[in-house]
Amino acid sequence: MFHILLIIGIAWAGEWQSLGVTNDVAVYRKKEEGTGLYAFKGEATSDLPIGQLMGILRDESVAKEWVNMMMFGTVVETYSENHLLLHQGYDLPWPLSDRDYVFDKKVVYDSKTKTATVQLSSVESSKVPVSSDFVRARGERTFWQFSVSPDGKTNITVEVLTDPEGALPDWAVNSIQADWPHKSINNLINRASKGDIPHDKNTAGWR
Repeated sequence: MFHILLIIGIAWAGEWQSLGVTNDVAVYRKKEEGTGLYAFKGEATSDLPIGQLMGILRDESVAKEWVNMMMFGTVVETYSENHLLLHQGYDLPWPLSDRDYVFDKKVVYDSKTKTATVQLSSVESSKVPVSSDFVRARGERTFWQFSVSPDGKTNITVEVLTDPEGALPDWAVNSIQADWPHKSINNLINRASKGDIPHDKNTAGWR
């Protein structure tokens, strides 16, 4: 149905290191300067149309069905059709404490290049107070990009760097982040393949 080539990460200074290939996914990492954390970078190509994939990214009600480790995802405030305030919770492996995030989510479309981007960045909000059930973490950068290739397929790029805060050693953070991107992209494509979510109308006619 689709072919995936994944390389998850962020364009910061430093050299990318290959982590090998898992389930047809090539994963790379890059050391984040001044910390013991790594950024992860990747790309995927899917036969699914861009609107079908973006339909999943825009529908927060199905996020926990495909985002790796997500316990819940709620829309706290809708500023506009393409600008939301989100609260997300993640189930970390025992004995680690679960984490939650408050994200500002923005979606941008470029009809000339047939490209759609989704960016999430951590923010503080009085509407989402810190809970004793979670450690409030920070998503330094989570960036998804979808574009239509000349052959009609959809190119997918995801970049991620997270600081989970709390008493968590860097090696554990890096281990969790290394698995999260390729699992979430595979899950995204599999979830979109069901075809039960409306296509993103903003990408109509792009394919």
